Amino acid sequence: MKTYKIYFIRHGLTEGNLKGQYIGQTDIPVIPEGLQMLEKMKEKYFYPDAELFYVSPMYRCRQTLDVLYPNCDPIIVPGLIEYNFGDFEGKTHSELKDNEDYIKWTQHNDIDATVPNGESSREFITRVGTTFNSIVKHMMTEGKTTAVVCAHGGVISTILATYGLPQRKLTDWECLNGKGYCAIINPSIWMRGGMFEVAGLVPFEKEEEIE
Repeated sequence: MKTYKIYFIRHGLTEGNLKGQYIGQTDIPVIPEGLQMLEKMKEKYFYPDAELFYVSPMYRCRQTLDVLYPNCDPIIVPGLIEYNFGDFEGKTHSELKDNEDYIKWTQHNDIDATVPNGESSREFITRVGTTFNSIVKHMMTEGKTTAVVCAHGGVISTILATYGLPQRKLTDWECLNGKGYCAIINPSIWMRGGMFEVAGLVPFEKEEEIE
């Protein structure tokens, strides 16, 4: 039986990452230092090749994919866009810590708490889950067994927390810039329970591969 490998990779470093800002759907680029970091990681580590490449429409993700896989033919997937932070967009925790809506969103563990003019966590999880299911279906329909998904930290950690084994909290699936995880999908387990195995980190050490 075929198994399917998906390599999740987060985009390179942005100014928003450095400042600790909530940057969701603002289309900012990877900073020059971030591009240099990607080039150095590409030299030091092994980014596995794939048959299909799915990418968020945000420029920072397309930039990252272009550095790591310059000859790929990416499929832009609108549903892979980061969380809509609404009125919190571009702000830091320090700037928001006394905001009542922010306190409710971060501290009350309410999946339906909605960011003003943004998304609720439930809406985000549903959107990302629907998108990921469509990616898996597309891979299987096309008969392709390897894919790269270049997206955002929140998107990747949400997918792993929802479908990944071992099961872990969202915050346990931290994803660093230019790095990510390898998922192995066994079709029978996926069809029966909608879960996949998280088999390791990406990129690999040189010459390393996950069977």
